[in-house]
Formats: sequence, C-alpha cells, structure tokens
Amino acid sequence: MREIKFKVYDKTEKKIFKLDTAHDTFNFYDGMASYYNLQNGSGGDEYVLLQNIGIPDRHGVDIYEGDILGIQYENGNDLYVVEWGDMGFLIIRVQRRRNGKTSECNIIMQNRGAIQDYSDIIGNIYEHPTLIEDMK
Repeated sequence: MREIKFKVYDKTEKKIFKLDTAHDTFNFYDGMASYYNLQNGSGGDEYVLLQNIGIPDRHGVDIYEGDILGIQYENGNDLYVVEWGDMGFLIIRVQRRRNGKTSECNIIMQNRGAIQDYSDIIGNIYEHPTLIEDMK
C-alpha cells in the first residue's frame, strides 16, 4: 500500500508548496477533496490539490499531478503531462522531438517502469506554463 501525498498550488501566490499539518486541513465530502489553510483562513477555489501518483522519476523525486516530464532519447525527446482520469493517473505525451522535427501528439504512457527509469520532472503546468504553451 502506498502513502497518499498531496501538494497545493496557491493561485494567489502562484506557487506550489508542500502541506504543513500544523497549518493545513483537508475536507473530504461526496468524493471531493478541498484544502484550507488554517493559518490565514483561506481555502476552497484559491487552491488546487495535486496528488502524488506513487511513482518517482529516475532521480527518485516524487511525481505529482500537473508535473511535466521529459524523456530523453538518442535522437530527441518527448514531453508528458501528468493528469488524473477516472481510473487513476495518466501520463499524456504532448510533444515529440525527433531529428530536429517537432510534432504534437496525445498518447497515454502506461509503462510505469519507463516513467520511473527514464523520466525527469522538468517543471509543472502551474509554475512553468510556458513549457507547454511553447509547444502549441
């Protein structure tokens, strides 16, 4: 059984931070989770909960929802975005670069070993949106 971990994106501060059990609380109701900062009394729509997917990248860093992953190949690289679907996490390839050519694609990676053995977290969609915007 894996530990369920979260980080929080603060829309006002525009940064991600780890949860502090002394100042943070979760509310679970009707299958939905919400976050509240007990220190300043804020919560709800001001924050986005980001769940750990239970797999680290090749450097042992925990991967969370919203992370952008890169996998390097001899002749190029792929970029992936981590999202949650109805059945769990999805790793969706959003860009492929091969031999100097770039293409967009929507392919779901399901190979947990490849994620753990070859991926690098290069950013996230909240603090580094230009990594994805530059691909469009």
